[in-house]
Amino acid sequence: MTAALFDTAVALSPQVNERPVEFSVDGQAVRGILTTAADPQPVALLFVHGWGGVRGGPHNLLTHLARAAGEAGFCSLRFDLRGRGESDGAAAAACLASMAADTAAAAAHLKSDCGVRNMVIVGICSGGNIAIAVRDRVPDVRGLFMLSVYPFSDGDNFGRDVRRTAHFLKVYWHKLWRRQTWRKLVRGEIFFGSVLRVLFGHYQRDQRQASGDGTPASPLENLRQHPVPVTIIYGAADPDCQASFDYFAEFASESGVDIGLHTIPGANHNFYSEAWKQEITGELLEFIAAVSAQTQRGIDGT
Repeated sequence: MTAALFDTAVALSPQVNERPVEFSVDGQAVRGILTTAADPQPVALLFVHGWGGVRGGPHNLLTHLARAAGEAGFCSLRFDLRGRGESDGAAAAACLASMAADTAAAAAHLKSDCGVRNMVIVGICSGGNIAIAVRDRVPDVRGLFMLSVYPFSDGDNFGRDVRRTAHFLKVYWHKLWRRQTWRKLVRGEIFFGSVLRVLFGHYQRDQRQASGDGTPASPLENLRQHPVPVTIIYGAADPDCQASFDYFAEFASESGVDIGLHTIPGANHNFYSEAWKQEITGELLEFIAAVSAQTQRGIDGT
């Protein structure tokens, strides 16, 4: 990207502009999109995508949320973690420690660029885990809004992976009996490598995550020591919904941390339906409005 590109803002509406940004982590460039509002609220949003995603999120869900928040007056930053999207770095070198370092650096860049000190981190899947893990490194976080976040390394990783494999085996079994599946097979349009990654790739990923990369063994301790309001949303059709819901519900009950847990009936892990996307948007806007009002009261001393 050229320097001229970073001077160019795109007007999405009379209230909202976007422009590319770049900052450095360990000598590597991290690139993202900054969304600014004409009359910004006292809280900005930092979006963190999942392990295998990019800054826009699945079907551009995070982009949609950032722009909806911008219309409501909230600045935000969504960025590609190193090894993904437009950021530097090799995908094979990515780990939880690098994701956490990128997120902490992104938080610092958001504050300096937007001039807004307080923030809410919005994370999907592994991005939600990272939001929790950096809680002690980003003290100006005023809330966490997370989608489809699983228990961390202190949760039942193996049991979760078995459930996920069983779920996708059932999905592929049903597809096996469809005529269009056989047509694709004859035309060479089925990529068996991709199928195997869906069925078994998460086992390899969890091995990388638990390989002593410096991430705390129990990042929830960060949330216990530095509590903020939390909302977590799951799709009821996600095979890991119930186990994850129960895990965080137990932690909230035991720790006293304010965690609002919600499920969307019929929704999958990535919330592909437009209706599900709109429901999440409403939940996010309500959450950040409440956090912003609380923050403003703290600024005003009331």
